[in-house]
Amino acid sequence: GQQFALPPEPPEPPLPSLDKKALDAVALANRPEVAVSQSALEAAYIAYHLVDAPNRPNLSLQAAWGNQVSPTNRAALYDECVAYGFPPSECLPGRTHFYEIAITSTWTLPLLDWGTLHAGHGAASRLIDEQTQALTSARQQALIDVDQAVRRLLVTRDNLALASANVQVARQAALISAVQYKAGLATVTDVQAAQQSYLSVARDHLVAQVDY
Repeated sequence: GQQFALPPEPPEPPLPSLDKKALDAVALANRPEVAVSQSALEAAYIAYHLVDAPNRPNLSLQAAWGNQVSPTNRAALYDECVAYGFPPSECLPGRTHFYEIAITSTWTLPLLDWGTLHAGHGAASRLIDEQTQALTSARQQALIDVDQAVRRLLVTRDNLALASANVQVARQAALISAVQYKAGLATVTDVQAAQQSYLSVARDHLVAQVDY
């Protein structure tokens, strides 16, 4: 039949670093719910400042640059000047380009507000408080998950150590039972019970190894 190459027992990886501060920092930096809550809080702060946006001044900037005379007209003006008898040095046109820069400021002040701004600020403030609480809860849950994961790892390691000790005890009991049977001090039933107990403990040990 088909043969499978199996190790005598599952490998036991070494215990990772359990520096609580480092693990907490990694969790807070990589948990998506923390990042989402942080972004939501930043959006809430922006929404608070946008309440006053319609009443803030609007500035617009315009700029222009160009040339007022075309090369053809420039040559015609030069020829006309020389034709009138002026020296060519005095017929050179001056600067023809121009610059224009304008800044426009618009202010809007509501004549009747009816508490709109106050209500808007109140709603935005409550949203900030809500998102702050959500961020705090997300960070707290991430820290709780890290603590629980560390505790589960330690408990699993202790369970593996206990299962390993139980295997040694059950194996020794099965060997002693076999020796006693050969010496006439135990029955076949006693030997089978010891072997069955050893197999059960060995199965539990394998489960503990896989869990770890």
